[in-house]
Amino acid sequence: MNKYYKYKGLQFLKDIFDKHINLYDNIHICAYDVNSDGKYPFQRFLLINTEQNKLLNFPTVTTNKLKKQSSNINSNINSNTYTDDFINFAKVSLFALFKVYLHDFAEFNYGLSFNGFYEYENNLYLFFDVTNCNIKISDIYRANTLWFVTIEEIMNIKYCCHMPIAEIVTDFFMQNNSFCFLLDQNNNHYEVPIVGYVGKPENKLQFTFIFGETRDYSNGMFGPYYYFTNFHSALKEGLIHQISKTGHIKRNMIDNIIDLSLIDEHGYYINGGIVRFAIFTGLTKFIENNPLDAIDNSTIKQERLQDKRLDQNFERLTMRISDYDGKWTENYDSIILGKIELDNGTYIPDVNIVVKEQCQQIPLSYHYVDKDSLNGKIEDYLII
Repeated sequence: MNKYYKYKGLQFLKDIFDKHINLYDNIHICAYDVNSDGKYPFQRFLLINTEQNKLLNFPTVTTNKLKKQSSNINSNINSNTYTDDFINFAKVSLFALFKVYLHDFAEFNYGLSFNGFYEYENNLYLFFDVTNCNIKISDIYRANTLWFVTIEEIMNIKYCCHMPIAEIVTDFFMQNNSFCFLLDQNNNHYEVPIVGYVGKPENKLQFTFIFGETRDYSNGMFGPYYYFTNFHSALKEGLIHQISKTGHIKRNMIDNIIDLSLIDEHGYYINGGIVRFAIFTGLTKFIENNPLDAIDNSTIKQERLQDKRLDQNFERLTMRISDYDGKWTENYDSIILGKIELDNGTYIPDVNIVVKEQCQQIPLSYHYVDKDSLNGKIEDYLII
C-alpha cells in the first residue's frame, strides 16, 4: 500500500495570525489524524458533541485569560513569545479533550504536530496533526464527546452515525476544499473514501471492528466479495437476524447459521450493533436495471430461479441486477446497488456497496443499537 502522503492544506497555513485575538469571533481547533492502514491514506477530523445539542462541531479554544494577557501587550500582538504561548495554550486545551484516552501530557505533546493558522470569515483555525498521538476511539456511544469524522461524512452525508454535523464545519470545508485532500508523490489527490456499514450481533462486533468484514462466500448477489450498506440498512442488520422479508438481497439470508441464543422471541438480536467503515470504491459500477443491461446467466441464478423457498417473482425481477459470478470485477473495483426501481414498480429496499479487495475497507468504529429508540419505524433506531 502507498503510505506516502502530503496534506494539500498545509500550503495555505500561516505561522502567525494577523489580528488581535480579541477581534476574532471564534477560535477553532482543526485536529486530524491520517490512517494509512488501507489502500490509500485518508484523514479524519476531530469533532466534539455535547449531549444537550447532539451536534458535531469543531472544538473551540476559550481564551479569556490570554485575551486579558494580550490587552497588556503594547507591542505587536504576533510576537513570537505570545504566539508560542497561544499555541501551547491550545495544546493544553486539546489534551483536556483526550483526558479519558491519554494521561501523560508530555507524551501527547511529543506526538502532536502544530501545522499553522488559518483565517476564514473572522474565525481563526488552528490545525493540529494528532496521528502520532495514537488516540484510539472505537466503541463510541451517542453521548460521547469526541468523534473522528471523515471528509465524506462532513461534505456529503453531513451526518456521522445519524448525528448531524454543524453547518459551520461543512461550510468551512466546502469553501476551503484544499483542506479535504492528501496528495501522493506526484501531487495528485488520493481518493477520499466513502463510508459504509455492516450490522452484527454483539458477539461479532469487536471481531469485525478489529479484522474487518470477511469475504462473503454464501451466494452473495454480486459474487464472493465484501459487502457493506448504509447506516439505516446496517441498523436492520444489527437488529433483525433475517434482514429482508424477501430474503434475497442480503448475503446472510438462508445460508447463514444463526445462534438462536442471540435472538429474542420477536426475532431481534438481544444485543446488536453496527460497524462503520471507510471504503475505497475506486472505479465503480452503478446498477441501474436498464432494459438493455445483461441478464445474469450464472449457475447460481438459475438454481435460485428453481428454488421454491425463494420468491420467484423477485428472482425474475432481479435478473438484470444480480451477478453471482462476479463478472463486474473484470472491469471495476466496486459495485453499488441503490434503492432502484424494479420492473413492477417496487423498489429494492436496501443499499449494497461491494468491493473486491480486502484493502478497500478500513474499520473506523463500532456501536451498539439502542432498541429503546424505536417508534414504529426502523429509521428511528439510533446507536446507544
